[in-house]
Amino acid sequence: YRAGSKHDEAWFNQIQRPGIPVGLTGWEDSGAPAYREGNEFVVRVFPYVDPGQHYAETFGGDVAATQLFQGDRLLAESTYAIGTYPALPGAADYRLVSRQQRSAPWWTYSTDVTTAWTFRSAPASERKLLPLLQVEYNLDLDLLNRAPDDQIQAFIVDIGHQPGVDGPRITSADTWASFDDGATWQRIFNISLGSGKRLVVLRHPELADTSGAVSLRISARDAAGNAIDQTIIRAYGLR
Repeated sequence: YRAGSKHDEAWFNQIQRPGIPVGLTGWEDSGAPAYREGNEFVVRVFPYVDPGQHYAETFGGDVAATQLFQGDRLLAESTYAIGTYPALPGAADYRLVSRQQRSAPWWTYSTDVTTAWTFRSAPASERKLLPLLQVEYNLDLDLLNRAPDDQIQAFIVDIGHQPGVDGPRITSADTWASFDDGATWQRIFNISLGSGKRLVVLRHPELADTSGAVSLRISARDAAGNAIDQTIIRAYGLR
């Protein structure tokens, strides 16, 4: 640190979501990020990554489940988000589905997060990163991860591939919001800003007409057909 300089570091901000944080080091030894080697997928997607790129694994009491599909065929499943999964000998399309639930009293938001990645993979002569998509959410929230009720909320989501993958451009993104913890959903407006960025706009109802939180869902795809469908129950709060 240079004398006289100032640095900001924010922890535990919402929205927290599964992913591979930017700047992760030592992944060759730890098994991260997600790659194919021979006929195996090695996947280390952290269940909670905050906007500051801090990350955490499963905590005691969490309920987690991960399943790998080829079409409708279940190839493998685990009660942990991180692991090694079988790959078919030839080229094929896969779907990796991960769900993380946390009901601890000190964990108010991102209580139930489901992410499905669709990607195509073929054998390679060396380790190859998977073209998994991930979403960065950038909201202006207070220190309790809340936004005002009864007003317009606009924020930017940044959709891209896991670090190290120079993937095809993002071609589509649809967004939804729920104000009753996922019981009902409504499509919300978003507009492309280019380079995978989307401006999302929604109107918050009055607090009394909600569960006290906003849940979000996003479905995005790139030009090669790689896709992500992510649902975050109680993504952030209202005040």
